Amino acid sequence: MTQSPFRFLHAADFHLERPVHDLVEVPDHLRELLIECPYTAASAVFDTALREEVDFVVLTGDLVQPDEAGPRGMLFLIEQFQRLAERNINIYWAGGSVDSSDWPTLAWPGNVRRFTGGEARRWLEPIGDRGGVGFSGAVQIFGANDDEFTGLDIDADSFSLALVNGEFEPFSAEWSKRHAINYWAICGKHQRATPVDVPGRVIHSPGSPQGRCPAQFGPRGCTLVHVDALLQVNLVFIPTDAVRFISERTLIEPGIDRARLERMLIDRLDAIVAQNSATPLVISWILEGTSASVAKFREGRLIAELLGRMRSEYGYRPTPAWVADLQVAPALAPPDAWHEQDTVLGEYLRQLRDFRTGAADLPPMDHFLPESNQPGALAAAMSLVGGERRQAAIDQAAWLGVDLLGGESPPHEIPQAATRGDSAVDSWMGMEEVQ
Repeated sequence: MTQSPFRFLHAADFHLERPVHDLVEVPDHLRELLIECPYTAASAVFDTALREEVDFVVLTGDLVQPDEAGPRGMLFLIEQFQRLAERNINIYWAGGSVDSSDWPTLAWPGNVRRFTGGEARRWLEPIGDRGGVGFSGAVQIFGANDDEFTGLDIDADSFSLALVNGEFEPFSAEWSKRHAINYWAICGKHQRATPVDVPGRVIHSPGSPQGRCPAQFGPRGCTLVHVDALLQVNLVFIPTDAVRFISERTLIEPGIDRARLERMLIDRLDAIVAQNSATPLVISWILEGTSASVAKFREGRLIAELLGRMRSEYGYRPTPAWVADLQVAPALAPPDAWHEQDTVLGEYLRQLRDFRTGAADLPPMDHFLPESNQPGALAAAMSLVGGERRQAAIDQAAWLGVDLLGGESPPHEIPQAATRGDSAVDSWMGMEEVQ
């Protein structure tokens, strides 16, 4: 069976209510850019739909939390939907955990088909003005189980599309064979992912169009989906992020001097800028090495001077590359011997070890916030419920304790055999925001 080729745009996770966070400081000249970037990136999604003249748009939820974003978030969506309506581009919107229900009464443009949690629908629709050429079996499931996908009357003679937002994630190539769906449009992790991409079966999440913090690093955007005459799918990533977070790690070799380190960092920064030439950057950087190689850089003014140079030379360009953080971290964990010392530091490290192993409960970080901030996004950003995020934070706290409680010199050199078993530096910089 063949039909005319078509294409559509798949986007999700706008989260217009969530500001950029986890930055220690924000320079004045980037403040407006960072405040507006969630809306700027979302606008770029709709710009892409118009520029590419897609046949329709699929939105798999979590666009905006109405009570947190206020009127601006809802009015923004109405304006963007209206732009597409003027070009006869339909929108299929599967409500997620933040935008499924409890919305004020709004008059959405006529091109919007919105589905809320718990619904399972199927239909056959023409694409654009092509008459009978269309897709069928568009299904939205929120918090469903596998049984709810069984028995759907999918038209085998047309392209089948499922919209999924929720906690149901059995996705695999073998599982997808049990269901007559060509394209599963999913979301929920804020990162672009394609669990399945085989002939006739694609399961794809476009991720968020904009990162919100250093942990959400790398290009963010939406996906242009091409469907050919044989119903085969080709995915094209379209970047939309107004600000791109970059996570960088540089290994400090033993004996490296200031001049060589500075040259190495500048060369790497030039490469990062070249790779992301059209997008403003916010860079978090870790200098990693053995205790001996990083000790001379952990104190004094060197790091501050290097950070100042990179900011002054790269952070104020028309397309800025702002180094938000430059930290020095040993690549090896504090040895067991440090934990057993009868000192304040030893007691501190033992307590952290109990947190790490689960022998003691880590106190909720949001309790340290003023009561007025505890229900909002700031408290959510401080959550340490994720495994990697929790362990990485504990490891960072351990080294901070060594600096503050270890006296003028560390208890002793870390043996080369000691290892950081959970790759905490990678986890700390690479963890995805806990939802």
